[in-house]
This record gives sequence, C-alpha cells and structure tokens, in this order.
Amino acid sequence: MAEKAEKKETGKKAKENKEKQEKESKKKLERQVITLFIVLGIIFVSIVAFIISYQIGKQRPDFKYGDFSVYKERLEGTTVDFYIIPINVFGRELNVALRSDPRKIKDISMEINEELLDEIDEIWITTSPGLESDAIIATNEIGSFTGSIGLRTGYALTEVVGEYPVMKCENASAKKRVIEVRLGNSTKIYSEDKCIIVQGKDYEDMIKAADRFVILLLEKLIR
Repeated sequence: MAEKAEKKETGKKAKENKEKQEKESKKKLERQVITLFIVLGIIFVSIVAFIISYQIGKQRPDFKYGDFSVYKERLEGTTVDFYIIPINVFGRELNVALRSDPRKIKDISMEINEELLDEIDEIWITTSPGLESDAIIATNEIGSFTGSIGLRTGYALTEVVGEYPVMKCENASAKKRVIEVRLGNSTKIYSEDKCIIVQGKDYEDMIKAADRFVILLLEKLIR
C-alpha cells in the first residue's frame, strides 16, 4: 500500500511539474511575441515615416530596374542600406524602401494567381510565433508598403498566443487576403486557393522573398 501511495504521489508531482513547464513555456512564448510586436511597431513607424518624409539627395538614380528608378541610400541612424523606389500612387509621391537589391531577387520563383492581387479590401500578414525576429522584418517589408498605398493592413499569428489576432490561410476570402510568411525547403512565392505564401529557405531569403513580392505589387500598380 505504501509503495502504491508513493507511486501515486510521484505521478502527481510529475504531472504538476509538466503543467508548470507548459505554463512557463507559454509565458515565455507570450513574452517573445510581445517583444516581436513591439519591434514590429517600432520598425513600422520608422519605415512609414521614412517612406513619407524621405527626400532623395541624388539627382540621378543608381540604376534602373524595369520602369523604376532605384536609389541606394542608408537610413539615418542605422547601418542598413535601403533601395529606394520613388512612385506616384493616386496622386501621392511615395518612396518605397526595400532591403534587397531588386536585380538580385528578380529570379525568385513565383507561382501565384495574380487575380489574388485585384479587388482587395484588406490584407492580413501572418507568421508563426515560433520564428525569429527576422520574420517580423519580412512581414513589415510587405505591410509597410501595403499600408502606405492605402490598403487596410493587419498583422497576425498562425497560432493562439495571448490575445493576439490569429489568421491562417484558411481564413482568406474573396475580399480578404491572407499572406503567410514562412520558412520552407525553397525560396518562392506561391498561392494556395486565396492565400499567398511568401517563403524563404532561411531568414535572409525570407526577407528577399518579401521584397520580391513588394516589387510584384509595384509592377501591378503601374500596369
């Protein structure tokens, strides 16, 4: 009887320890997500302000990419070079800031139904909460552009974490586009039903794929 009671007590403690670890793991994940969304907010505000207010000092572009003039500039206070593309959207002058040289990402595979880029009421950009902060940079590459041209843009996660919005590919609809930024075996942009997947084989390629998607949207705008 004593041995049986001891086993029962051991099992109870093991269960309690497991529940405690799960709670701690969940809290840790929530803290990570909070940090990521704070970083996202800072990046978003900085980039949008940059897009709206930046004045290009050069008279001539560094190079042409298709119909676009591209200026290579460094954002003040950072060590990051941006590739700036001035555009006119609905009578507004904007400067689109990319982290990637458009010439070096033009061959990223795209298997996307371009009809998904038409008649959009809102866009949700989503990613897994388990990814590193570079995934947030990639989502922001897309979101800062779509927001700047007047599209309702929201950010979400693919899994429930605290009270953050959850959005998955299955939530996409005729008017609501879901763009999932993810890691995969290859770097490409493709569509699944009404959802658009922006995928990188690593975090560096994830950002490149996000920039390539922005260029696709730019090309769509000027057609």
